[in-house]
Amino acid sequence: MTLDWPDFLIVKSIDTISNQPTVSSQARNGKTFTRELSGHRFDLNMRIDVIPTARKQAGGFFMALQSDASFVRYSAPEWAGDGGTKTTNGARVAGDRSIAFTSITGVQVYDWLTFANHDKLYRIIDISGNTVTLNTRLQSDIPAGTAVTLDAPTGLFELAPDLKGAASFNRRLLRELSSFNLRLIEAI
Repeated sequence: MTLDWPDFLIVKSIDTISNQPTVSSQARNGKTFTRELSGHRFDLNMRIDVIPTARKQAGGFFMALQSDASFVRYSAPEWAGDGGTKTTNGARVAGDRSIAFTSITGVQVYDWLTFANHDKLYRIIDISGNTVTLNTRLQSDIPAGTAVTLDAPTGLFELAPDLKGAASFNRRLLRELSSFNLRLIEAI
């Protein structure tokens, strides 16, 4: 079950942690070689305010989120002024990091983006001409002409495992809280 992010929860601050698994090995000459593995994800540490008249609704939302099958769609902060929707210029395969756009107008380094039919969020770390470099490798192939969303791209997240079933999210406590911390991990 996927839940939409409710209007009665207001994100006051957010810390984004980029988790890229790697594997390292050391050669006989002492040099260390490191390579990235698939499975990159973002963790979000958020400070949340609850609209006072909606504390009961907030309790219901978190009870649903705590179930093992619940995910929440969260829109990443919008950094670009008018990034809008772009399209890719050429097909790319899973594992690629550089993506050519048909137009780069309004796109900036550190913008978030998603590709059509993907639930994975990516972040731009470099721009050269009409080509952007992503913070991690593509999780799956994208055909030429794929829509790229830069205005509030949405990724699929779930409650951090150590918070599932935690007492801090029971309905009684939420009735008294006006703000709290929440950790979500990207579901990949």
